[in-house]
Amino acid sequence: MVYGDHGSRAREWWGTVVLGGGGSGARSDVSVGWKGWLRVEREEVPGFAAGVSVEEALRDRNKRQEVVNGAGWVAMSRVGGYVWKE
Repeated sequence: MVYGDHGSRAREWWGTVVLGGGGSGARSDVSVGWKGWLRVEREEVPGFAAGVSVEEALRDRNKRQEVVNGAGWVAMSRVGGYVWKE
């Protein structure tokens, strides 16, 4: 994220994830072991209910977008997870 040549490079960082921080005393929001991995993705938003028509979905589009925008982020590793909102 920091050094790559891609569209996310200019994004503002608002949290700290330390991989291999262990007992280093570094302040972080999430720490995993030196051989750990961490998957970060959007919090799951339930899909449309069964039987919803296209017309109904389009009519409720703005409400649905608000739910998606309000979803948080989930960081998961094999030892646990962490959920946060922006």
